[in-house]
Amino acid sequence: MVVTPGEHIAIAEEFMPGVGAYERDGEVFAAVVGEPKFDQIEREVRIDSPRKIPRRNVVGSIVYGRIVQVYDKYAVVELFPYNTRRFRLVPPSRLSTIRIANIRRGFVKTVRDEFGVGDWIRAKILKIQKRFYVDLSTEGSRFGVIKAYCPKCRRPLVRRGAALYCPRCKLTVKRKIAEDYGNPVLPR
Repeated sequence: MVVTPGEHIAIAEEFMPGVGAYERDGEVFAAVVGEPKFDQIEREVRIDSPRKIPRRNVVGSIVYGRIVQVYDKYAVVELFPYNTRRFRLVPPSRLSTIRIANIRRGFVKTVRDEFGVGDWIRAKILKIQKRFYVDLSTEGSRFGVIKAYCPKCRRPLVRRGAALYCPRCKLTVKRKIAEDYGNPVLPR
């Protein structure tokens, strides 16, 4: 049986999501096209892709995601798997965090000054703890916000120097911006 992304596979009480699967509201869904493999010992389901694309080493890999929650000391990011002609990256967990110390070099007062809910980011995986806890970093000019929306009217923000600006609301917001903001270079 071949499943497609978003297709229901199991209930999270029976099997935890493995590579190529994710959990939402207590149910496990496919994240990639492939055949589900159920590991009865580990109580895990993974998706084996029919395409023989090598997986990329996860630690140190570049990932793309969306900020779903922002706190003073960290932000929660929803990661998305992606395929290119050369490799396939399936993050070990759907949710991850960016800690305040890993946003940029130098002093950061609060994470709320660097990211907003709904921002699309590019980050690097620093480490994975206990198989599923993913820690990200946005240090460096390539990493940070690649697309953001106005917190008032939800229209796309445009870059104006080191800040982002909403032409409709005339609102200026500070973000940790990637060098290619607005026109990101995505992997192929």
